[in-house]
Amino acid sequence: MALIHCPECGKEISDQAPHCIHCGYPLSTPKSVGRSAKRIEKSPLARNSIAPRKVLLIAGAVLMAVVLVVGCLLQFRGPSVRLPYGVAPNMSSGEMTRQMEDHGLRFDHEWLSGQYQTYFFESSYVYGFKTGFTSLDRTLDGTRVSVGHFFEEDAAYGRSNPSPQFSALREKLISEYGQPSHEIEGLCTWEDGAYELRLDYTDMTGGALWIEYAYER
Repeated sequence: MALIHCPECGKEISDQAPHCIHCGYPLSTPKSVGRSAKRIEKSPLARNSIAPRKVLLIAGAVLMAVVLVVGCLLQFRGPSVRLPYGVAPNMSSGEMTRQMEDHGLRFDHEWLSGQYQTYFFESSYVYGFKTGFTSLDRTLDGTRVSVGHFFEEDAAYGRSNPSPQFSALREKLISEYGQPSHEIEGLCTWEDGAYELRLDYTDMTGGALWIEYAYER
C-alpha cells in the first residue's frame, strides 16, 4: 500500500481507498479489484456460460426434425380406416341404416340369415364407379359390422387377372389411405386396429369385385 495525494483536497490518503477520507472525492477503481474482475471474466464458468444455449438449440433442431418426419409419415399413411357414412359399431341396425340413407344411399331390402342382418341399398357411385349395390352387414350381437360396395365385372376378371377397374380403385384407395398393409395379386388390405378395408374379388373366377369396410372386435 502506498500514500497518494487526493486530487481534490491534496491531503494524503491510501492508494487503495475508494474515496478520499477527508473530502469524500471518488477515486479510481483499486488495481486489485480490477485484477479480480478480470479473473472472474476469464473463469471457466464465464467461458462456458454459452453451453446451455447450445444444448437448447441442438435439442430444438432435433425436435423439429422429429416432428417433420412424423408429419411426413402420417401424410404418407393417410387417414385412419373407419366405417363409412358415419356408421359406428355401437349403433343399432336402425341407426346405421338411417345414417347411410342420410348420405344418399337408398334402402332397398333387408335379409336375416343366422347371425347376420343384411341391409341392401340401390346402386350408387363410389370413386366415380357405379356399384351394383351396397350392403350393410351386422351380427346380431354387434361384434362385426361391415359396409360393402359390389361392382359387377366380366367373369374373365379375378384375383389372377385383376381388371382395369380394380387398378383404378386401388389407386384411389392408396391416395386416401396410403399403401396397403397387405397386398397380393387381386387383393389389397388396409388394417387399422379393429378396422379393416379390403379391395377383393369374391373368388378366383372373378365377376364380383368388392370394397368392404369392416369392424370386428
